[in-house]
Amino acid sequence: MLRIKDRYKLISLLLKIANSINRNRNSHLRKVGLTSRQADVLFYTNKYPNSTMTDLAIFMGCAHQTIQEVVKKMVKKGLLEMKRSKRDGRCQIIKLTKSGKTYLSAYRKKGLITGTELLKGMSNQSQRILLKLLIQGFNNLDN
Repeated sequence: MLRIKDRYKLISLLLKIANSINRNRNSHLRKVGLTSRQADVLFYTNKYPNSTMTDLAIFMGCAHQTIQEVVKKMVKKGLLEMKRSKRDGRCQIIKLTKSGKTYLSAYRKKGLITGTELLKGMSNQSQRILLKLLIQGFNNLDN
């Protein structure tokens, strides 16, 4: 077990990395007119075409209200459309528009820059170890 001082250093560094990732992603994505949250919504709704607000909130790990605001802005931009669920009229299904798919393509080009920068200089083995450790740490906190 790490000493308290080193555990604090580890948590502090992880927070700095998370903030830096968000700043870098937003900087790159701003060039295509997206925020990192909007890009994540595009990615998710493309992968899961019949998503709901609740699905997105769970995936993104944020409040339902936060997702509602992001989705509303994206609907106004013409990137998403919302339709009432045929199974449950209280629920709205979120789908990508044609314009949303175009933005997703641009996101894939710009959005991967931050990940590439983060992993620069690491061997494939080191990248796999980092991924495994981060997943384990996340699962420890999430359970």
